[in-house]
Amino acid sequence: MSSLEDKTAKIALNDAAATPAPAPAPAPAKVSKPKKAKPGNAATPQADRPEFIEHRNRIFDELFQKQKDEIAQKPREKITITLPDNTEREGTSWETTPMNIANAISKSLAKRLVIAKVNGQLWDTLRPLESSAKLELLDFETEEGKQVFWHSSAHVLGEACELHFGCHLCNGPPVDDGFYYDIAVPEDFGRGVSQVDFAPLETLANKAIKEKQPFERLMMTKEDLLRMFSYNKYKVQLINSKVPDNTSTTVYRCGPLIDLCRGPHVPSTGNITSFAVMKNSASYFLGDANNDSLQRIY
Repeated sequence: MSSLEDKTAKIALNDAAATPAPAPAPAPAKVSKPKKAKPGNAATPQADRPEFIEHRNRIFDELFQKQKDEIAQKPREKITITLPDNTEREGTSWETTPMNIANAISKSLAKRLVIAKVNGQLWDTLRPLESSAKLELLDFETEEGKQVFWHSSAHVLGEACELHFGCHLCNGPPVDDGFYYDIAVPEDFGRGVSQVDFAPLETLANKAIKEKQPFERLMMTKEDLLRMFSYNKYKVQLINSKVPDNTSTTVYRCGPLIDLCRGPHVPSTGNITSFAVMKNSASYFLGDANNDSLQRIY
């Protein structure tokens, strides 16, 4: 981030006078205005973040509080959690999480935990169980654990891309050996993605990892989704094509990023212990050459 340079006013002295007159009082020092982040900067000041980030956050905060209030009103009941070896643990509905169970079994298990399965459905480890259930605890060595870990890492890449390029995000899926994000770089950035962007993106990603930003899950109606992502034509198209009318789906927030996503995710960005930008290429929205050309970052 560019530092501010103090500009000191110069004081003119009258050396010609035989008897020097008192020097005039110094002019007030001029303070530079904060400089706008330029392409390639490793960090982006809060004031220079794209406006759509604050737009999304306002909507998310409003709806997330409403969701928390609704969960707080759910009845708390004793539930039974059955593990793969048929041992049972007792818990409380809408309070006990898979992470609670992992910690009760072993601290090392909890540290390795990436994701859970509840009655065969992938489940966030910090999401409360709603009723008695069969529970599996999965680490990175499982195929599903790898996919969730890399999907969460893709969200960190998306956060870095938005802050670095001011771009609109498209798709960011996990693949067999990592993950990528397709992005639409704005024209005023002045160029496409190149290797000079790799280090700044990694700096922003590692900052997000160091901050241990929690992955927060929010259920949203289609109407609210369209309101939240109205600035991004790619997200609007995905919402209209994949979310039926009068239904809901989820978004996840980590730090300043909010993205349309079914999840689940690791507990926080702090679980991502290694991150590197590997390569970039051109792509098309939804893989169709008739659609907009995009930039892909692996």
